[in-house]
Amino acid sequence: EESQDGVKRRSSVDISSWEFDNLHSKSDVDIFLSLSQNNTPGPLSDDFYDAAGIDVLVPSYPSMIDQDNYLYDSDDSFASAPESFLRLEVSSSRHQLYISALSLVDEGKIQCRTMRTKVLCCIDDKDFLAKLCCVRQAFSELLLSEENRRFTTEAGRDMIVTLLNSSNHDSQAFIDRYNDIIQFTQDPQNWEKVEHELIDRGVVYMNVYDIVLDFMLMDAFDDLSDPPSALQSVIHNGWISSGIKQSMLNTAIWSVLKTKKSLLRNKNGFMSRFYLMSETVSPVFAWGFLGTDTELNDRCMRFKNVMMSFLRSVFSLDTVRYATVHTLSTDIMTQARRMFNSLSDL
Repeated sequence: EESQDGVKRRSSVDISSWEFDNLHSKSDVDIFLSLSQNNTPGPLSDDFYDAAGIDVLVPSYPSMIDQDNYLYDSDDSFASAPESFLRLEVSSSRHQLYISALSLVDEGKIQCRTMRTKVLCCIDDKDFLAKLCCVRQAFSELLLSEENRRFTTEAGRDMIVTLLNSSNHDSQAFIDRYNDIIQFTQDPQNWEKVEHELIDRGVVYMNVYDIVLDFMLMDAFDDLSDPPSALQSVIHNGWISSGIKQSMLNTAIWSVLKTKKSLLRNKNGFMSRFYLMSETVSPVFAWGFLGTDTELNDRCMRFKNVMMSFLRSVFSLDTVRYATVHTLSTDIMTQARRMFNSLSDL
């Protein structure tokens, strides 16, 4: 359902207990599934990755530097289509959760805040939404485990702290703000308030993907890849010293965040805490992506590439198993641990 502000709201859909026993895949579904196979290797044992020295599974794209501009309409994109059709029977049994999700997409029951079809290398919007439906369930299941909750909480903090420390920036302010927002969201009494705040910003599903990976992370990457033209002109002005450029950039960021905080109805809620946490890291990332510090730029680009590779692997039928919610959640955690290990020496 679309509201007056153009934001699609979530429909109430019970997708917690799907039945697969009587599932019969039709030819059109099989064809779609075969074309959805990304050019990535299948899930192999940890021994293989350890022997090969691979910490995180990186999908094979034409260019690691220009992944966001990956072209889908080239002849090479479908060069392996015959091989996909040969694997079709195995793939259909391996991705039953995905096949079932396709029918929900056809019924218009899967909504999202932002279509990430291209950036996550999905074949089209239907493919993206079907995978998104499955990924949401998988994240919900994996966070039922206290061990997984602890890992994701600590990994999210430690990756940013590693980047800040390696760039000679004090990380304590970020740690304090991060711990505050984690503590706030762990209190059940705050959940309804958090949901209302996020719904106002177009988040249609309360899930790790929708809140952390889409709203927080990928939105930040989008903003940094397309800064305001006035800001770009200052950064690229050869007559202005790097110190002044960085100071002007920091001032601009803090001014924007201050304005956003002033407009909040809830001055002590989730978004207020999120903006306070952003104040501790946004200047570093902005200077890393937009500034003239090549070493910091390399670290920030590596962080982005590894995070995006993780997300693309999660949305790849060849990398993770879309058979059941459990197999998918297990494979996502495997990919998450490899991603974290890959960034441990950032």
